[in-house]
Amino acid sequence: MTITDDSIRSKAANVALVRRFFACFAERDLVPLSTEILAPDVVWHVPGRHPLAGTHHGPEQVVAFFTELARSGFQAEILFLQADEHRVVEVHRGWSGRQDGTDIDLTWVLVFDVENGRVVQARNFVSDQAAADTFFSAAYQLAPLPARLAVAHSGKGLR
Repeated sequence: MTITDDSIRSKAANVALVRRFFACFAERDLVPLSTEILAPDVVWHVPGRHPLAGTHHGPEQVVAFFTELARSGFQAEILFLQADEHRVVEVHRGWSGRQDGTDIDLTWVLVFDVENGRVVQARNFVSDQAAADTFFSAAYQLAPLPARLAVAHSGKGLR
């Protein structure tokens, strides 16, 4: 495999894109996610059995996810980044400072697919899914089932 100048620039650009993503999250400046970082058809996969889990489609849903993540006091510190022309693998420490007995401090891996300088897909992996589920379930209490069913039957969808 021959490494070209274009390949090196592409890798560097992809790493810079993911670093910028994390900087925006750290600063709670989420507007650039929609306007400069995420592709219009981005798909973001969040594993687990908690209120934030699922597949989020489009910048609006992804930014809403990160807005809620920030509300929980979640912070991230990049530990490792590696890229090729189409993908970035990132490892970070993710923790919270809620001080209510529900804090989390785990290692997370994100795999970003990048096309034309934008994130088109991200897949999230966590070192302890059960702990993540416990944390996010405590941080994001669901409405009582009757209220959720009433919303579902109203045509507004589940929340």
